[in-house]
Amino acid sequence: MEKEPRIRWHFRRWQAEKNVSNGELAKTLKVSYNTVSRWKQSDYLPKLDDRMLAKICLFFNIDISDLLSLEKESD
Repeated sequence: MEKEPRIRWHFRRWQAEKNVSNGELAKTLKVSYNTVSRWKQSDYLPKLDDRMLAKICLFFNIDISDLLSLEKESD
């Protein structure tokens, strides 16, 4: 039986690839350090509005398809 698909979040990869600290991201995106830390720990898309997703993509200079992917889980 197939489970619901989930959206995979590649934030950690881009943060490492661009060599950006949590503090720098927090300041630029106008969120708390703890928020960035939570994003970094998550493998799946956290609750974000479309504006924040756009800001993150612009910051990393990537397309949204580079930040997110669809993962289909099966038993």
